[in-house]
Amino acid sequence: MSGNFFDFHAKVNRPARRPAKAPAPVPPADAPAPLTITQLTTQIDQAVKAHLPDRLWIKGELSNYKAYESSGISYFTLKDTANCLDCVMFRREAARLKFTPQPGMELLAEGRVSVYGQKGKYQFYANSLQPLGQGALELAFQQLR
Repeated sequence: MSGNFFDFHAKVNRPARRPAKAPAPVPPADAPAPLTITQLTTQIDQAVKAHLPDRLWIKGELSNYKAYESSGISYFTLKDTANCLDCVMFRREAARLKFTPQPGMELLAEGRVSVYGQKGKYQFYANSLQPLGQGALELAFQQLR
């Protein structure tokens, strides 16, 4: 072994080399100008509205129902065996309900899909809800218990 302790110590405790910084990505010259988040969200919302009818009927099982008395807005999820959809119902529409939505109910909902830009997600804006009975997912869960 050649050298002394101090040479060895300096070699072992030498600061690690920092990897070279990768250059910032530069879009190709023929690329379109970058979009702001607002611009992208607006384009997505326009695409959704252009390809879906203004009025949709969807069927799903209710979960996560929460009604806020102060605002009158109800938030909930409709789901099937593979997917779920976040939903909103405003005060005026919720006041017309003739039943109290309960978790596990299968519902028929009428409304529209739109993008909620502040959260960057799409959701269903329900105008009406009709109970169809107990949902299949809830029934299967109860049978397992």
